[in-house]
Amino acid sequence: EWPLRPGTEEEIRNWKKQQRMIKNRESACLSRKRKKEYLSTIEAKLSLATQHGAALANENSRLRKDTENLQSENKVLREALDKLNHLAANLTKNKGSVHKEIQTVNSGPATV
Repeated sequence: EWPLRPGTEEEIRNWKKQQRMIKNRESACLSRKRKKEYLSTIEAKLSLATQHGAALANENSRLRKDTENLQSENKVLREALDKLNHLAANLTKNKGSVHKEIQTVNSGPATV
């Protein structure tokens, strides 16, 4: 606050300068405090984002392994299915010739 007694021009200038310096210090202190809080917030967000990124990378790795395992299992199952289809086709083909042999045997010896 302004001194109660009037002073010289120089005293007034010095007093105003001193008041300005005090306000600047307070403002700078407040600015540093806000900057520190902002940086703390940014660091916390970065930490969470880093953790989330690591969790996503782990999940991605797990899903890739699962995909590889499923593809491998799918290949084995397809090969087994192909073998079964081949066996079924052979059985169907052979069934006809076996059926003809049975009919030949059941008809008895041929008469001349």
